[in-house]
Amino acid sequence: MGKKQGGVKNITLSDSFKLPNHKLHFKFEIEYKNSLKDKDEIELVKDKDSWKVFYFIP
Repeated sequence: MGKKQGGVKNITLSDSFKLPNHKLHFKFEIEYKNSLKDKDEIELVKDKDSWKVFYFIP
């Protein structure tokens, strides 16, 4: 299982999203700036008035 890291660049939206427990969890694909062929799943979580962005490194 990969590490959970904060911070992200070059986000491409995926079609799927879900709404569990009053928190918005959006599924995205990240495209690395220096390696567009490598895509990892990331997660945006809405916390009060801000967004927390996490992505997983395999």
